[in-house]
Amino acid sequence: MKGEQEKVTDKQLVARVQKGDKGAFDLLVIKYQYKVHAIIFRYVKDIDEVNDVMQEAFRNLQHEEYDDDYGQLLWLNGIFCLHFE
Repeated sequence: MKGEQEKVTDKQLVARVQKGDKGAFDLLVIKYQYKVHAIIFRYVKDIDEVNDVMQEAFRNLQHEEYDDDYGQLLWLNGIFCLHFE
């Protein structure tokens, strides 16, 4: 699985997620879960709420347009920020 993660770009993984590829979704979660968790925890100190927001951010991968100029982590952060609008 790790070899596939290194060969495929985040943009390609997002495209696959948006077509329903659960394996691509799992790769993105594995790659970014700790970083996304840390970002959310800066704003939300309740661990249950952090986990809820993180799940929502990853679920929204299927619906949000990926912007290659910003990179995956910033894009996920943007999705997370939508939760607080």
